[in-house]
Amino acid sequence: MSSKANVEVMIVSDLAALCEKLAKEPTVPEKLRRKALGFVKEYNSLLPDRGKGTRPEHFEAEELLVRIARFLPDIPDELDDEREPE
Repeated sequence: MSSKANVEVMIVSDLAALCEKLAKEPTVPEKLRRKALGFVKEYNSLLPDRGKGTRPEHFEAEELLVRIARFLPDIPDELDDEREPE
């Protein structure tokens, strides 16, 4: 596996672990927990091919990395939206 692929695997693994924590956190709104859990399930579906994936599988993992990275910064805003107006 190339250095780039190793780094991508490391990053997507860490992001998936973060999503797993979010999915289990009861203070996170349900819709965000469901979305985070969906990312975890998608990541887990890629695990059997870890280290020996095909080009399409590598693309899928890279795409997942980007989608999780775009999802995470929205969480604080979503949490603010869940609070009652002052």
